[in-house]
Amino acid sequence: VFLDRCLASIGDLADEIVVVDTGSADDTCAVARRHQARVLSFSWTGDFSEARNHGLDAARGRWILSLDCDEVIALRDHDSIRAAMTDQDIAGYRLTTRNYTDRGDRSECFAADGAYREQKDYAGWFPTTKVRLWRRRREHRFRGAVHELVEASILESGGRLADCVVPVHHYGLVEKARVSDRYVEAGERKLQEAPDDERARYELAIAYRDAGRLDEALGGIEQVLTAIEAG
Repeated sequence: VFLDRCLASIGDLADEIVVVDTGSADDTCAVARRHQARVLSFSWTGDFSEARNHGLDAARGRWILSLDCDEVIALRDHDSIRAAMTDQDIAGYRLTTRNYTDRGDRSECFAADGAYREQKDYAGWFPTTKVRLWRRRREHRFRGAVHELVEASILESGGRLADCVVPVHHYGLVEKARVSDRYVEAGERKLQEAPDDERARYELAIAYRDAGRLDEALGGIEQVLTAIEAG
């Protein structure tokens, strides 16, 4: 679902789409090809930069727009992206990512204001910013095995960076949280039905951990260990 939505959001914007597949076991490749994307297979090395740079090596356009599969660009912002690429003095643009969340009470969050339909029913979003749009040049490369960025290579080659008002809409965090919450609810229900089932208690502790509820996860594990020691 994520990839289909991502590629559909840039279909009218991109002259070419390159998807790097690091060994998916789902229908990633089929979805990508439905959007006329070129799919590159890349054996996972543990280094995100290597995977992204593999995609850069295959790209042919003058500009690169980098998105993850759980991100989209709003259709209304396509013209702003096109306009940004006409500035001959700029080598790359920083875009702010709207990381959507159901936790609108977080101190770093902005409340959803309905400015974009892409906000959907989420309570709010918190921002992160990095270069997403840049001129394709051989020296412009991602660096970092994780949290990989292209900024340093652009600046070191003398390129200028600027801010672009277009946001990237990111859904992965909130959707993962919603899935985790469903596992927690199911685990709690299972334990209520069988309160002496230590496997159910252990499974619930893992669900708590995945949902970020670490105190409850630790408490559950401690109860399981106590039960095991008691024999």
